[in-house]
Amino acid sequence: MNQNFEIPEIFPVRGASDLPESSQFHLIGEVESLVELDAKTIRFYERAGLLQPRRSGRFRVFSQQDIERLHAIKLLRGLDLPLTAIRKIMPANNEFGLAKLSHDPARAVILAQIEKVRARQAAQIGQLNALNQMVAR
Repeated sequence: MNQNFEIPEIFPVRGASDLPESSQFHLIGEVESLVELDAKTIRFYERAGLLQPRRSGRFRVFSQQDIERLHAIKLLRGLDLPLTAIRKIMPANNEFGLAKLSHDPARAVILAQIEKVRARQAAQIGQLNALNQMVAR
């Protein structure tokens, strides 16, 4: 049972074309709606070292690159990658794009995740078979 998971397009950023040209930076409230993550989660990713928005006084100011990173983080978390793996894939202060996932550290992390998913899938198939046998009796 080989199912292909299609990676959704995360670039360009959803809603980016709706922003006026002069909007180069965004406050966290705007980012919440652009990325569909709450402020608590965005701040958590910042504390985890996955994101480094600029500061203007006590306010976080997010660039378009920060928003793209958040979309990528959200995608990778949705694929069940732990934060430690995401840190290896997306080094701090580097631009990120899906095309760059072919570099060796990212590739190794993703291949390891593939094996974890396959193992979980095999376990779930075993559970499903056991449940089917219980119902068939």
